[in-house]
Amino acid sequence: MEHFGIVDIGSNTVVLVVYSYDNGVLKKIKDISTPVGLVGSIHNGHLDTEAIQRASEVLVSYHQMLHDENIANYWAFMTEPARGIDNLPEVRTAFLNAGFQVQFVSGRQEAEYDFYGCRLDSMDFSNALVADIGGGSTELVRYMDSKIIEAVSLPVGCVRCSVSSDPDLARKTIEKASAEYPLLHHPDSTQLIGVGGTIRAMAKLSEVLYHTADNLSADDFRRILDGLINQDPVITAAMIQHLNPSRQKVIVPGAKILEAILDQYHITSIHVSQNGVREGFLIRNVLAEFH
Repeated sequence: MEHFGIVDIGSNTVVLVVYSYDNGVLKKIKDISTPVGLVGSIHNGHLDTEAIQRASEVLVSYHQMLHDENIANYWAFMTEPARGIDNLPEVRTAFLNAGFQVQFVSGRQEAEYDFYGCRLDSMDFSNALVADIGGGSTELVRYMDSKIIEAVSLPVGCVRCSVSSDPDLARKTIEKASAEYPLLHHPDSTQLIGVGGTIRAMAKLSEVLYHTADNLSADDFRRILDGLINQDPVITAAMIQHLNPSRQKVIVPGAKILEAILDQYHITSIHVSQNGVREGFLIRNVLAEFH
């Protein structure tokens, strides 16, 4: 049995996941998420020194955990916050000093990793749209016959929307992507595979309220979103009880991105994957070496 550590440095959180891998079976055995808020600390294309320090402190603690558990195989990658900043060398050096040689993942790569990761528990769907709503970006993948047709990353996420002065940022971005990437459309597919914290959080609320497990109807999603916006006491209580405070702050902005996706691509059903970019990274970069 092998053990792997993956560190995902994202727009809103820095995540450590530890996996076991035995006889072709990948199992998640530890999952730690720490809010850092990097995307909100980018100003004029520059990632603030304080934010780099916050992330570095988290990385030092994760490195110590991996050392304490004798996990020698580990990798780290950074997604949206690394794209387009002017002090990437400073970030690279700081994170190396914290114990990790970080790989910087492009938007297209992130979308592809989402696809390969979600397929671990979504093999029943041969044609679907994959959506991963993060803090600073949203990835969309259209696949048919289990093959990628289009994969894109859009510069809109739950944190970006929460601080934007434009209340229609989510819808405008999704509508623009719809026009620019026509291959994302499929007239006969109304199925979405949901990846990432926003969609999993909405699925958690749906499970609490409607006992829906990993499959969420578009109608149930809209009922929950309307309840959150209008501060329905039952739905608000469920959010407070079942979502962590950092997620509560951005759940409505993230859900509005999902609402725009459902509307634009005529989605009626959402299957929530428990896998995504981290598992996809492992599949494409690591696991082939251990077969």
